Amino acid sequence: MEDSFAFGHFLTDICESLSYEATTGRLPVLVSLRSGQQQEFWCKSRQSTRRKNLSNPRAIKTIARNVELRSSDTSIGTRHSVVNLRIEAELLMFIAQTGLNLSQAHKLRMDQFNYTSHLDGYQVRTYKNRRGGEVLFEVFSSYRDWFERYIEWRNAWFPDDCDGLLFPLVRLGGRLALEAPQFTALGRTCAELGVEMIKPRKLRGARINWLLRESLNPHQVADIAQHTAETLIRVYAEPNPQIAMVEISRFHRQADTAFCSPAPGTCVTSSPKSVLDAPVNAPEPDCINASGCLFCVNHRDIESEDHVWSLSSLRVLKSLELIRYRPACTDRSGEADHPAMLAVERLSAKLRFFQESSEVRRLWVGEALARIAEENYHPAWDGFIRLAEVTAGPSL
Repeated sequence: MEDSFAFGHFLTDICESLSYEATTGRLPVLVSLRSGQQQEFWCKSRQSTRRKNLSNPRAIKTIARNVELRSSDTSIGTRHSVVNLRIEAELLMFIAQTGLNLSQAHKLRMDQFNYTSHLDGYQVRTYKNRRGGEVLFEVFSSYRDWFERYIEWRNAWFPDDCDGLLFPLVRLGGRLALEAPQFTALGRTCAELGVEMIKPRKLRGARINWLLRESLNPHQVADIAQHTAETLIRVYAEPNPQIAMVEISRFHRQADTAFCSPAPGTCVTSSPKSVLDAPVNAPEPDCINASGCLFCVNHRDIESEDHVWSLSSLRVLKSLELIRYRPACTDRSGEADHPAMLAVERLSAKLRFFQESSEVRRLWVGEALARIAEENYHPAWDGFIRLAEVTAGPSL
């Protein structure tokens, strides 16, 4: 897609450089690209830069006279190389806009075109058919002005061929070519300027893939491209990283039953419900409080070292919360039923399960406890622990 956009800019620069005034002006005709590159076209005159005998005054005068004669000759027989170059560029741009294949686009003939608004562009018919005739092609709204400027340029070069081909290519000597172009002029210019040439079939494929990326609707794009959806996907559609990421995310939202949990782990649903044997003072699950998740039937642990580290760090936070507890009387026997203590006991039971269930999990718990001893807490709880330590510090 990026190469197609770059090639489109290249075609635009060619068409803008080869206006009627430029193609009939003094030689050489200059094509300037937005990249800063330039290409000179001498239209078969003798370029002084290619002569070997530059020291010969007579040869220099001959070259200058030849250039003057060629510059004064603005006939199609002399300027056909730059005329063909713009027509080939316009034809490829037209194919990229309309989606027509080369044989269809090449056979289109001049007429007074009638534009009918359709979606975000126009349906184009011949003037004689008005609104009831067959649609010749469809274009985007922004292309209409460009297309009409090309019509004016084409009529200026071919004033006596008002009913001829829309894209008439000229052979050496001024005769019109009847067969479909091979894009030799454009291919030669691409080779000299180091630009990748993109032929009509690839341009049409790029157009279809751009429409697929923008609309994410294969059936609509298939209708625009006049193909079945199966043909579109099998023949034209190419993998796109952005679309793939969107589709993968959508699939996981629809198929994955796991939900993010405020506590370490995940939840199978976002409907909180307490476990049957929950203690009286246990925190109520509400999908907001991490302690409540520990007593929710929908909460699930994750079999990973990171999860064990997170459980251990949360236990530290709840321990600091318990330290800050100030009972109404000196009797602290009620601490056993404090919600923070119940959370600490629940976390300890989970860690004990991990430690006793397998050798690998035991190593996870050992590593997590070693990190806690070094005050290396899990990132999910580190900030909260630091703040709690500042608050609880004086009472330690």
